[in-house]
Amino acid sequence: MSKKFGINTKSAEARARQDALKQANQREQQQKLEDEYWRDDDKNIQKKQQRKVLKKQIFFILFYFILFYLRKIEIKKNKKNYNVNKINKNYLNKKKLH
Repeated sequence: MSKKFGINTKSAEARARQDALKQANQREQQQKLEDEYWRDDDKNIQKKQQRKVLKKQIFFILFYFILFYLRKIEIKKNKKNYNVNKINKNYLNKKKLH
């Protein structure tokens, strides 16, 4: 409802909110257009970056595989040494008994 001698404050606030929303949407659309304009579409650069990521992944896979393999070898050596020591102790104990 309009007022006879003044401004309707509710409608003025509503208009201000609508104007603010319109400006925000316009800024957002302008930003999208600008981002689209400056977007890098070079396929060669994208392939280069993909190869770089792939090389890193392969490096880490090989690195962890080697660590796992070395750990496995170390465990086998420790078991072998343990068994040899155990056999030597048994042999020595039997020798002492005779």
